[in-house]
Amino acid sequence: MPREDFDIVFTTLDAVANLHPGFAYFAGLPGRLGMPDAERLRWMTTASATLWHELQTTTGFTCLPAGNTRHGADLWSNQPITCSRDLTALSLACDGVPAKVLSGLGVTVHGDIAIPDHRFARPSGIDTQPILNAGFEAREDRPYCAPNAIAQHGRSLMLVMRRRAWEHLSSAQRDAFMHTVGIHAPHPAFNETITWSTRRNPLPAHIANVRDRVTEAVVADLSTHDALTRRINESYFAALRILTA
Repeated sequence: MPREDFDIVFTTLDAVANLHPGFAYFAGLPGRLGMPDAERLRWMTTASATLWHELQTTTGFTCLPAGNTRHGADLWSNQPITCSRDLTALSLACDGVPAKVLSGLGVTVHGDIAIPDHRFARPSGIDTQPILNAGFEAREDRPYCAPNAIAQHGRSLMLVMRRRAWEHLSSAQRDAFMHTVGIHAPHPAFNETITWSTRRNPLPAHIANVRDRVTEAVVADLSTHDALTRRINESYFAALRILTA
């Protein structure tokens, strides 16, 4: 997640959701609670526009939409996922609601890890990292892929800036930021060039069902954070019900 002292960062909203759970809805929820990218952006800029502005004002952030990943969250691992027991053998780094859901499924989850990171330093001062045998990116040591295992839709990308930094910018500088972000949004799909052998196997249906139940429980807990989060929750699910009716 972003360090507490950051002024500007380009990131998915999952990371900022650690600072206020209201951002999780705009980031894109996992599983069947997710909303297609275009519909989520439409909800953000119409039905929930006032809530989106209030969330930024309340938390002291200015968030400039920079498109989305246009790709669901695949789970890449060093072994195939065929049963719940396989999940307990996995270790990965992520943030936000996906981290809570994966943790609920038995995966060992570490917050996003910077290198070097004092949180994982030995007393001798030698940096050490946890062994991560799974993640959302394709790597040669993670040849097994469960497509859209966590999310079926893309994640919202944002240029997130502390309000104090935004307010110090001139009108011309703000326009330049907004123009630059606009040029690069929406973010292109991830077209990874993979030169090693991979195996793509959908997440087993019984695990996907458990994932969705865990997601519902996690989101229900998030929605009680404060009055603003409850209102965002109500607005989001009202829009989702219309989409799925």
